[in-house]
Amino acid sequence: MNAPSLPRIAIIDDDDKLRSSLTRLLRLHGLDPVGFASAEAFLAEFGSLDFDCALMDLHLPALTGIEAMVAAHAVRPDLPVVVMTGFAETGTAAKCSQAGAVAFLTKPFAASALMSVLNLPQ
Repeated sequence: MNAPSLPRIAIIDDDDKLRSSLTRLLRLHGLDPVGFASAEAFLAEFGSLDFDCALMDLHLPALTGIEAMVAAHAVRPDLPVVVMTGFAETGTAAKCSQAGAVAFLTKPFAASALMSVLNLPQ
């Protein structure tokens, strides 16, 4: 009998240190994080990997986080996406919510804030 798979979380952020920190944190909480340095890299793997959630940076080098979220939702509308940004301008959270984000985190954020958004014990 196969063991149940761990929830797989995509981390899409061009900041290597943040992506690495989030990967370690999520592994400690029993999740299977997969990091991507760009929206394009995430979307290239999106069809072949089954994700339970995506943590998406808003400001990415080519495609924005909103553009990547819209593309992912075109394939899988039920994918929960948490948008992260260090540049929270007025109205940004509302735009992300309208595009389908389930939550919005302003960087830097506490690990407890992320755990709360993911409904994980802190």
